[in-house]
Amino acid sequence: MEYDFSRVIAGAAFDQPGLTKVAVVIVLLEVWTVFNSCVCGLVSRWRIWRIAYTSVFLMAFALPLMWSAFFTWELWRYIVVMGITVNRAKAVSLAILFFFIPMFCAVKWIAGRMSRTKNLRAAVICLLVALVIVIGINVAARCSLASHPRPTICEPNGVSVPPAQ
Repeated sequence: MEYDFSRVIAGAAFDQPGLTKVAVVIVLLEVWTVFNSCVCGLVSRWRIWRIAYTSVFLMAFALPLMWSAFFTWELWRYIVVMGITVNRAKAVSLAILFFFIPMFCAVKWIAGRMSRTKNLRAAVICLLVALVIVIGINVAARCSLASHPRPTICEPNGVSVPPAQ
């Protein structure tokens, strides 16, 4: 299967393919991630058991990150082609949050109990890493759009993309 660079995907209703459905799937996956994080704390306080539990439930960490990468990629392509709006800026902050939650849960799974200052420090570091990932995907999406023909169709409604300015 080959990626179609001639189309850009936008947000949509639930009966159409688009970024809204992907965002809902990511939210559900991240609820599952947080649930596994809470269960991990109940399994044992020993670090070796937490690491073993994390390796068994690696999908709880990997799936939200993979879907978040797809969501962010399509979101940045959409923003570059169609322009920025307030709702699209909100979606960028949501994309940062989508990367932050599984990373912070993974840190909590492996580290176990931490003091408030260590929790805050871990949260800030995970937030900065999430921001760097989202900015990196932005750069990659812009380079992709520069090296391929400009998209002509905005899915799911088949709206024409405005010409480059």
